[in-house]
Amino acid sequence: MDKNLTEIVVSIGDTGIPDGAFRDWDYLINVTIPEGVTKIGFEAFAHCYKLRDIVIPNSVTEIGKYAFFGCTGFSSVTIPDSVIKIGDVAFSECDNMKNVVIGTGVEEIGPFAFAHNQSLNSVKILDIVKEIGKSAFLNCKNLTSVEIPKKLAGSDFVEQLVKAGVKEDIIKEV
Repeated sequence: MDKNLTEIVVSIGDTGIPDGAFRDWDYLINVTIPEGVTKIGFEAFAHCYKLRDIVIPNSVTEIGKYAFFGCTGFSSVTIPDSVIKIGDVAFSECDNMKNVVIGTGVEEIGPFAFAHNQSLNSVKILDIVKEIGKSAFLNCKNLTSVEIPKKLAGSDFVEQLVKAGVKEDIIKEV
């Protein structure tokens, strides 16, 4: 495949984006993933520095380890409700990402999943996440707001967030 393409449309017959499928595509800006794709593989889009527009469809249930590692073109990411697991280091070092919305289906956020995102300033968790991996938000120096559902406020969830690198005083109940 031509690594100089700026836009791709994943084939409808594909149910998963293979490991490393578009890793290091330096010119890739836009990706269209059709409904029906269920998994984004290990390092599928890692180091696609210019990638800024991607819509993850509601059919995706897993975002693999390092899937979007180092994609510095993102300004925001919305994880759809269908996603159950966000893999280790999946969105780490996406330096220009400012906002993350984590859908209602996410049960697990892997270690270092959003770590080292210097511009990240807000995270919204829409429902119960059962497990947040170690250092999931490590070194997100500009993080000023993490919104969680009220039903999680009295649970060990806040403690998990603190262990993941979030300062307790920026956690807000909504």
